[in-house]
Amino acid sequence: MSRFRETVITLFFRRLKMNALIISSLVIFQMAGLVASLPGETTTIWLKHMIMTTTAYTGNMIVMLTLLWAFIVPLYATKRKTFAGKTSKYIECFSADVLFMLFVSLLGSLTAVLLSLAGRLLILFYRGFDGIHLFQAVSLRELFITLLALCLNHLLVFSFGYLIGEAVQVRRAFQWFIPLMLFFVLFLSLLLFGKNNLLAFYFAETNLLSFTAKCVVSAVLFMGIAFVIQKRSEVGR
Repeated sequence: MSRFRETVITLFFRRLKMNALIISSLVIFQMAGLVASLPGETTTIWLKHMIMTTTAYTGNMIVMLTLLWAFIVPLYATKRKTFAGKTSKYIECFSADVLFMLFVSLLGSLTAVLLSLAGRLLILFYRGFDGIHLFQAVSLRELFITLLALCLNHLLVFSFGYLIGEAVQVRRAFQWFIPLMLFFVLFLSLLLFGKNNLLAFYFAETNLLSFTAKCVVSAVLFMGIAFVIQKRSEVGR
């Protein structure tokens, strides 16, 4: 068991070193999200003869671009992944990939939350309390729930990207086929189920326990399929 743990940790740090460039690109994605968030999100409401315009300052763009980063990381990582010699087993390499996924998910979600808070404070100091009509304080409980939800989102996105990355290593045509198939499935889901489409199944869930179960089960499913693809492709070489 000790040898297994040591091998997994060695492979994990090797993945960090090999993918240091794409991991460090998180700074670029999040800075772009911060700049895009500074103008705020403007909403206009018409009420009879009155027009009301409100501007909300959120970290939504930071979160969205961080999720995009979490999707790109496994696509990049699967191209550069190598086994640590003939002594490494598939389960050891796969365990290192899972550990790498947890690291990326925690890093992305934690930095996104902290940067979103920093962006709000920046707007508050710039506009002043008089320039803000409504300020919503964030409790430690809300902060923890937000961090957990974001981490689950990253697990879901990373695992799906990992599956695509492994599939592309087997057949290059999959890099075009899978996005087209995903678009078709989403379009069909929207057409058949309307508001209860596939995206709403995940991202419109309000119950934290149900959302956790959906994300964890889906991530395990995606990573499991990717593991089978990876093992068969290595055996076939």
